[in-house]
Amino acid sequence: MVVFAQVFGGMAGMSSGDLPYPIFVYAGLLPWTFVSQATGKAAMSVASSERLVEKVYFPRLVIPISAVAGAMVDFFIAFVVLVLMMFWYGIVPPATVALLPVAILLLCLISLGIGVLYASLNITYRDFRHIIGFVLQIWMFLTPSIYMDVRALHPGDGSTTPTGPEAASPAAYQPPTTLAHIKSLPKSPQKLAADEIARDFHAWLSPLDLNPLTAIIAFFRASILGGPIPWFMLVKSTLVSSLLLTIGLVYFRRTEDRFADII
Repeated sequence: MVVFAQVFGGMAGMSSGDLPYPIFVYAGLLPWTFVSQATGKAAMSVASSERLVEKVYFPRLVIPISAVAGAMVDFFIAFVVLVLMMFWYGIVPPATVALLPVAILLLCLISLGIGVLYASLNITYRDFRHIIGFVLQIWMFLTPSIYMDVRALHPGDGSTTPTGPEAASPAAYQPPTTLAHIKSLPKSPQKLAADEIARDFHAWLSPLDLNPLTAIIAFFRASILGGPIPWFMLVKSTLVSSLLLTIGLVYFRRTEDRFADII
């Protein structure tokens, strides 16, 4: 937190909204560190429990779940530091702090989903253990934990701040919704319509949106420190996280009977 606050907040002058940059960074690194540790430990948990898997029969899913639970202990210890920082900066928890358990549940959901999938892949294909660290490192820079996703400031529909006639007169501007309507417009409104469709398309397929942690970390920050909650992005992240967990559980169940033989 200190390094990022000095480099990005002090030297690079990155924005953190209305929050002091150190607490902004820590509130992003805290959930990210949990996901990183939980995913990494869960991915290696079955392979590192070789003797236990060979000698005793039990539901193998307990192993990655216990790895995520162990990372949760570290998370709560580090969370105490966040509380102390809030006290230092005079930040009073908003009413949305009641949503904090939901944010933590989503962090566990995505950690367990990816961790279970990696755990089974790591047994079936041993080369996967060499790319886990690399994937986590890339994932960190694709996650707005130390920088701000500006779309979180306008979370209504996931689009950017309007410009042009819709900004000058929002009530009078009616965005075209059909191709025939767009073609019937003069050249300038056609371009405006195409730009709006591009913004909507970008809102659904943005690289940051494809990363489910983008909205979850923004949700975590907003719940504990205040600010707008990106509900639209959060729904997509929840769906992606649920899909990853389903895929991980299905693949784990299909391969766990062969773990003892492969190990």
